[in-house]
Amino acid sequence: MNIITMLIIVITEKTTTIGILRTIGMSRNALIKIFLAIAMRVSSTGITIGLALSLLFIYLQANYGLITLDSSIYFIDKLPVQMQWHYVLIVCSFAMVLSLLSVVVPSMIAMRLDIIKTVRFR
Repeated sequence: MNIITMLIIVITEKTTTIGILRTIGMSRNALIKIFLAIAMRVSSTGITIGLALSLLFIYLQANYGLITLDSSIYFIDKLPVQMQWHYVLIVCSFAMVLSLLSVVVPSMIAMRLDIIKTVRFR
């Protein structure tokens, strides 16, 4: 949802620029490609940061046992963790697909903008 909000803010801030680009002949597909590039940059940054933090947590938990368990209740004294790369790939792919699908709403808003009104908008 935050990517949709961010792209809507980009559209409202750049309404005049969108109108000028459409006036000089930029196609709707090219405009959608710009929104896709913005969404891919934001989502890939978020996925990379999330993956790095999760790998750091797994390393710290595996080596230092940040989360401990009560050994009188459980058979182990720290929470075991294990990295399974196919799950990492599935989660990262799903996050990228969802973020790219979130471009649909802002791009539809941008496509509905009237060229003359957008050039006058300030």
